[in-house]
Amino acid sequence: MLFVTLLLCKLVSCMLQIFHMGSSLPGKLALRLRKNMIAELSRFWRVVLVTGTNGKTTTTAMLYNMLLAAGISAVTNTEGANMSGGIAAALIKGKPLFCKPKPGGIAVLEVDEAYMRTVAPACKPEMIIVTNVFKDQLDRF
Repeated sequence: MLFVTLLLCKLVSCMLQIFHMGSSLPGKLALRLRKNMIAELSRFWRVVLVTGTNGKTTTTAMLYNMLLAAGISAVTNTEGANMSGGIAAALIKGKPLFCKPKPGGIAVLEVDEAYMRTVAPACKPEMIIVTNVFKDQLDRF
């Protein structure tokens, strides 16, 4: 069933790229079909989560590009889709359909502060980077 879900979501992702449309729809679809999709796919990578009020996108992009420059296989949510659907979409995009990703690969994922409570337990990250949290955001969480 994981294979079928991956295949369907990758087809949706290709269609979206052709028509230059959104980035999180494949992930939203995957989470509808398989609630544990983030947990199932994140096990293929060492996971680093980046969160905070400001600087998430920049920090994630810097880490991702440093890993690639060092020759390390990496996946990220470059479009900035940092809620569950976008994170699942990034993991789907990075997972080859017929095999496991290269060993030692790292998923550097930007996560909205409000979604950390669900994404972190699913991903079991090795590292969480918190850029900052503004005082006015604390009441939100």
